[in-house]
Amino acid sequence: MLVLGTGANERMVNLLLSPEARADPLLRRTHLELIVSLAVPFLFMPVAAISTLFLKPSFDSFDVGLFTAWFLLPIGQWLLLRLTGNVKMGRDILTFTLLVFISFGAAYSGGVTSPMVIGLCIVPLENMLSGDRRRVVLSIVAVLLCLAGLWVLGEDNLLPPNRATGDLRDALLPLAIIFVMLYSYLVADALIRHRRAGEQALTDTEKLFESLFETAPISIIEQDWSQTRRKINQLTESGVRDLNRHLIEHPDVLKSLIGGIHITRVNTATLDLYRAQGPDELEEHLLPDRLTSEELRNYRLWIVSFAGSDSGNYLNETAVRRRRGGPVYTRVRSAIVPEHRHDWLRVVTTVGDVSDRKRAELALHTAKEDADQANRAKSQFLASMSHELRTPLNAIIGFSDIMRQQMFGPIGDARYLSYTDDIHDSGQYLLNLINDMLDLSRIEAGKHELREEWLTAQDLFDWVLNMTEPQIIASGVDISISVAEDMPEFRADLRSMRQILLNIFSNALKFTPGGKNVRLAAFINTDDGGVVLEVSDQGRGIPADMLETIAEPFVQAGDPMTSRQTGTGLGLSITRSLVRLHGGKLVLASTEHVGTTVTVSLPKSRTNIDQDMDETQNNMDKIVFTVPL
Repeated sequence: MLVLGTGANERMVNLLLSPEARADPLLRRTHLELIVSLAVPFLFMPVAAISTLFLKPSFDSFDVGLFTAWFLLPIGQWLLLRLTGNVKMGRDILTFTLLVFISFGAAYSGGVTSPMVIGLCIVPLENMLSGDRRRVVLSIVAVLLCLAGLWVLGEDNLLPPNRATGDLRDALLPLAIIFVMLYSYLVADALIRHRRAGEQALTDTEKLFESLFETAPISIIEQDWSQTRRKINQLTESGVRDLNRHLIEHPDVLKSLIGGIHITRVNTATLDLYRAQGPDELEEHLLPDRLTSEELRNYRLWIVSFAGSDSGNYLNETAVRRRRGGPVYTRVRSAIVPEHRHDWLRVVTTVGDVSDRKRAELALHTAKEDADQANRAKSQFLASMSHELRTPLNAIIGFSDIMRQQMFGPIGDARYLSYTDDIHDSGQYLLNLINDMLDLSRIEAGKHELREEWLTAQDLFDWVLNMTEPQIIASGVDISISVAEDMPEFRADLRSMRQILLNIFSNALKFTPGGKNVRLAAFINTDDGGVVLEVSDQGRGIPADMLETIAEPFVQAGDPMTSRQTGTGLGLSITRSLVRLHGGKLVLASTEHVGTTVTVSLPKSRTNIDQDMDETQNNMDKIVFTVPL
């Protein structure tokens, strides 16, 4: 509809378009088509004005107003299009304007017999450019309604006086015909351009596909499934409802369907993948009688997928035989070309070699299975070796203790006494390590049984303080306890809960300098009503980069080479596992050189009463005492 030049012409066109249309070629074309539609009545207006001026006896204010509106309406619609960039709305406004303006002019120039009525023909023509059949039908209905309205007004003598008389009336008819013909030419030109653009796009797509088909590094196969489609239709007409079951029960029918698939062409990558010399050799390689049971199964799934899906798509990963060489693991993606969904005349299949990825997946899966098996074997071994490991260590510790105390007489050389101390301490350390490992292994192996009973936080705290009283006195650390006044009893394993609190509290004592405070607290969680046991200290804290891993086995916050007092690195791991066995959660919060808070949260289901969470937090009764040095 519009031939674009360069330089000034291009700048003028860009001035007419909205910013969005300048960058998008498709939007640019639709905008230009609508602008030309607005320009045709605008350009034709001077012809009509001059004809009216010379052929009408008097050119009055009504005529001035009519031609002023004719002049301003296209300009206003163009400005709206440029500001909004909305072509659909612009076309709607243009359609409405044409209907109203032409009907108004026809009403003042003879009604349904007015030559201006011919101009209504351009309304459906204009909407053809939208490519929307519904819009065209609606525009035709709107034109018919306008004609019916003019006819009814004329029959009832309600039309205004005819302003087109004499020579002007005779001139209006050829002018209207010329206007409609010009508009029709522009619409036809636009439609031809649309068709040519579509044909060119299709040609370009075909050329691109041909280029990709030959040069693609992935296998591409074009097949003709039309015979298979007809045979499936025959099976359906004969009463087969479950195609998959029917093919399982009748393998000869499956082979017949596979035999109906013919290769039309393949690319070089396909021949390389299958190690075939040409398409004929490949098709011979894939004959139904030469297929393995796994390949027959894959074909069955392929056929059933096509037959039972409107989309005509299939995806699978499977091993395929090559003409020469061993099997290869592939990813098969197949689709029926949309225009052949009814006859399956053209099916395009891509086959990608995913052997490397599959081998990596299998190796990873095997490694995981081996690791899991080794871990289970380790846990079962340690859990069953409790007696065998502990008995000799107890003997070493016991005999070294007898020698250290010289129970059966003095030892000849004093240096032997220091050796017995080292033997005793080393044996005790090793026994503690083995005990921790056995405890952790029993938990991992699922052999740790919980014997639940009703417990109170205060009793647990008292037991921990009694067990660690010598260490508390030796460390010079202040101890405080805070227990909610209405803290409920809760069900848990007594031995496990004592071990949990003892491990956490011992760590707090170990890393808190004298004069600082370690606090034990118990309260109800205001969010979920669960039991919270908390141990906080003012020690050296845990480095931020270790908070995520500190509860893993054998991970220690201190340097294990500097002091044996840092422990085995299993205490927190055992503690976390025991908490999880109770359905709870262990949370560590720490700041270096400030302190650490370890929180044990148990679910509400373990309490014996349902409490008001808000009142619980407000009714804390803090009992604070200090153990004298």
